[in-house]
This record gives sequence, C-alpha cells and structure tokens, in this order.
Amino acid sequence: MRLDFPRIPTTTDLTLFWKLVRLGNKLRILHINGVDITPKSSFESNECNIVETVRYDVIEERLYINKESFFTKISKEVYNFTVGGYPICSKYLKDRKGRVLSKEEIAHLINTFRANGICGMSYLADLILVAQY
Repeated sequence: MRLDFPRIPTTTDLTLFWKLVRLGNKLRILHINGVDITPKSSFESNECNIVETVRYDVIEERLYINKESFFTKISKEVYNFTVGGYPICSKYLKDRKGRVLSKEEIAHLINTFRANGICGMSYLADLILVAQY
C-alpha cells in the first residue's frame, strides 16, 4: 500500500478563499482559547461546583452538574456533539464526578461550548465544499 501526504484542497474562487481564511482564523483562536473569545454560555452556581449528576435540560438549554449549578445557553447540538463516538460534554463532566470544578476547568468548558457552537458543523461543511474543487 502506498502512503500519500494529506491533500490540501485549494480554490481559485477568491471570495471562497477569504471566507475560509476568516473561518480558519476563528478556528485557530478557538483552538488555543484566545483572549478575544466572548463566551455566550455562562456558569451559574451557589458556590458548590462539585460534579454530582450530569443532566441536560433541552427546554432551558442548561447543563447541570448538580441540583443547583449549571452551564447556560448550551444548545442541543453542542451538548450532543461527539468526537470518536463520545459525547464530549457529558463525558468530560462524568469523568470528574465527585470532584470540584476549578475556575480554569469552567472557563475551558465555556470556551469548548463556544468553539463547538461557532465552528462545529458550518466550518466542516465549508471545508467539504472546498474539497470538491
């Protein structure tokens, strides 16, 4: 079997090229948790940040870590997003059951939710379109 290097799709359409440049820049910033991310989601707590029971409320778009603490504005698409067959939101939190979430972990989760919401499927769809050229 012959090994090939990954193919990098290119386009001669300048409008599409610059759109992809903007999307790539967004992805880069989100990937490194850049400082210019304004989180849409937030975390509400009564100072008890212990992960007890992970539960998602579809109607209120809340991701609970216990009876009173939760992340807000988590869309169903973001909550159900999987990588390698694993739902990343619930898996990350369930792996921390019985632990207190630090401020850094909460900020990381908010940035992860934001990245999935902004770049998730629309970014992949644009890359698939370019690959057709």
